[in-house]
Amino acid sequence: MGDLRLLAANASLDSVARQRARDSILRHDGTSEADLERIAKALAADPDHAVAILRKIDLRARPVPLASPAPVPAAPTGPVRPGTAPRPAPGAAPR
Repeated sequence: MGDLRLLAANASLDSVARQRARDSILRHDGTSEADLERIAKALAADPDHAVAILRKIDLRARPVPLASPAPVPAAPTGPVRPGTAPRPAPGAAPR
């Protein structure tokens, strides 16, 4: 169910890709559309229970935050062409 919630939030997919991904998720979980309908009807009979379940699903469906990107190295300060003197780093005293 968490994968279905993430899929619903993915705005980058068109309707065909979204349906294909939804079918793949249901097939992977061994769930049919009829199963979803049956579960939805059962949850409709107990809205408080449905809210509690959806909260748990949402907590598990949160995407994992990406690691901070590695710092971008500064431009090289070495010689541009062989045989030329290296340029000093910005803010460095000339040699």
